[in-house]
Amino acid sequence: MTRDEVDQWLGNLSPALEEWGKFVVQRVTDRVRGEVGERRFESFFKVEPTYRVKSAKSAFEKIDRKGYTDPGRQITDLVGARFIVLVRTDIDILEEALAHCTDWTLSRERDPSFEISQEPMVFDYQSVHYLARNKSKLVLNDVEVPADLACEVQVRTLLQHAYAELVHDNIYKPAGVVPSSTRRLVARCMALMETTDSMFCEALEELNQVNTEREEWLRFLPDVYAQVTGHRDVSTNDDDTMTVLSKYRDWLTQTNREKLRELVTLPALAKKIAARVGSNSLFDRPMCLLAYSLIDEHGSAAFESWPIERYANDVRTIMADLGKASKVL
Repeated sequence: MTRDEVDQWLGNLSPALEEWGKFVVQRVTDRVRGEVGERRFESFFKVEPTYRVKSAKSAFEKIDRKGYTDPGRQITDLVGARFIVLVRTDIDILEEALAHCTDWTLSRERDPSFEISQEPMVFDYQSVHYLARNKSKLVLNDVEVPADLACEVQVRTLLQHAYAELVHDNIYKPAGVVPSSTRRLVARCMALMETTDSMFCEALEELNQVNTEREEWLRFLPDVYAQVTGHRDVSTNDDDTMTVLSKYRDWLTQTNREKLRELVTLPALAKKIAARVGSNSLFDRPMCLLAYSLIDEHGSAAFESWPIERYANDVRTIMADLGKASKVL
């Protein structure tokens, strides 16, 4: 094809490419929003999802360079969409969104995990590439999109994106010769990025476990507090409760919540707790139940490490309720 022919061909096809790229981005983002929830979705993508249509100049150069005879089929990146997330585990969510959309057939064009298994000593570009082809002709915003139109979908972490931006023009499509020492430096960058991503994933997993444990306590405490005192809708979303949950996190991961429920719902103990509600004390908060559990299981060690001084006398009262006051008084 001549340059004029490419200009005319892409000029006619560009509206369909624009609408198809926009459609793919919208479908994927909508599905991710439904999967992760509105709150997490707000920060899920680290760069706004985008699409772009290949320029006639770039398309002509590719056709000429590769000797394509059927560019409509052979050039698979006439339109491309890009999604950038924080870490590798977020890519799994994106891949689920892509795979479960019924508007297109999906093929994986580039699989870094397979490439690593084949060449484990090589550290290189790791973006995941898919091709999404619409199953049938579509009409989007009054534009006809022909069936089987490819959209190349790139899925990257933020670190992979930084690497790709560095190497695309400077290493893979350089104006001159790239020294071997430079290539080695770039490979070392990728090795560090891969290590960093793995450590990020481990750190996030630990944080998720901590957050899950905390959320379970924040749901559990008001429920039991209402059972003991009859007072419902008492918030646990306050700094003091968070301080105690953080201070005793390691102990609380070993605490049996149902054992705590059994302890504080003992009639004699429940009566004492309920009678103290409204005294502008620790007993006005579901957090007091944590103190009962901590004192019951850890005795004076829990009292001596109690982090909120203004409730120290209330904790002494809890020690007395549990028959352990003599150990600290």
